[in-house]
Amino acid sequence: MSGEAIGGEQGQGQVHPAVLGLFDKRLEGDDTLLQLARLRFERAGIGAEVYPGAPERLNDAVGQAPENAVTLHAHLPRGLNLLREDDRRWVVEFARRSPARVRGLVAHDQWDVVENPDEYRAALRRIDAELRALGRPEPRLFVEYAVGVEASRFVALFASLADLSQVSACIDVGHLGIQQARVAFAARRPGLDICALKPYDEALPALMPEVEGAMQTVLPWLLEQIEPLARIGKPLHFHLHDGHPLWSFSRYGVADHASFLEQVVVPFDFRGQPCVPMMYGPAGLRAIVATALRWLPAPQVTFTLEIHPVEGRQPLGAFAPYFRHWRDTTNAERMNYWMTVLLRNAQLTRDAATAALAALAAPLAQAQRIE
Repeated sequence: MSGEAIGGEQGQGQVHPAVLGLFDKRLEGDDTLLQLARLRFERAGIGAEVYPGAPERLNDAVGQAPENAVTLHAHLPRGLNLLREDDRRWVVEFARRSPARVRGLVAHDQWDVVENPDEYRAALRRIDAELRALGRPEPRLFVEYAVGVEASRFVALFASLADLSQVSACIDVGHLGIQQARVAFAARRPGLDICALKPYDEALPALMPEVEGAMQTVLPWLLEQIEPLARIGKPLHFHLHDGHPLWSFSRYGVADHASFLEQVVVPFDFRGQPCVPMMYGPAGLRAIVATALRWLPAPQVTFTLEIHPVEGRQPLGAFAPYFRHWRDTTNAERMNYWMTVLLRNAQLTRDAATAALAALAAPLAQAQRIE
């Protein structure tokens, strides 16, 4: 991967959106694993989304992140409830302690988006006011679509908060896509949950037309959700990862957080192949990136490749000296493999952004030539 600057800086005459990667250990071993990740990220020229766990750990998390990254985000603990005053104080404390290159804080949404919408809206307004009181434009709080509420409610919430300068949305394309797949499949097969199906279910071959039909709705539907949020004109953060209800290789038992280069292997032929395409694949990723950049300038868009560890091992090569104190380097090689997969997806994202920006610039260049 090239070292072209993409963190909102000039790169070959273009300003690119910031591309980040999930930056967390996730495998058993000491912090040399994070050192390996940092070195791989630095060579690739991407930023990082760190997981500090508590405000007092933020400086340590930032210190372990790639030194040349101009953009970092901090993913806040998943148990935060933004309706609780103490938790809101925690968010503000994270922001207060954040160094300048931490541009965003990410917190999960809650069912209160639907169950207590007025209270939830008021809570976000209070956070926005407290963040503005710090007197800094960043970090912003990005509220991630995570718990599976009706997507239209999530979009409507942020449309109603367009005036907030310090609070915006985090569009998790995996979470949204899986939710749409469930809705679309249930409309075709009432009473059945597509996420309950497994590749080796005897009934699956007969259900594949409905599965395929449901999955074909996901990308067009997702792009429809991005547009109204992007047209508000505020910065948006994206969690990028692929998935499929039939995908069963996650070490966490989820159907997403997969590479855009993955496939779902099935024990039967599907259109002449022993595999099923994922929700998006590289073409879907390009469409997602292009849609975001169609409506927002590049500096207002950030992408985190939130791809979980995948099974595989890659020799450490030049990084082997960092692990001389390890008797068994299995997990180091697993970490190295995971980094390779993540960074290949980061390169796909960067290439998609370059293509999208070039396509947007082409009509302007043509008009200038005519003049």
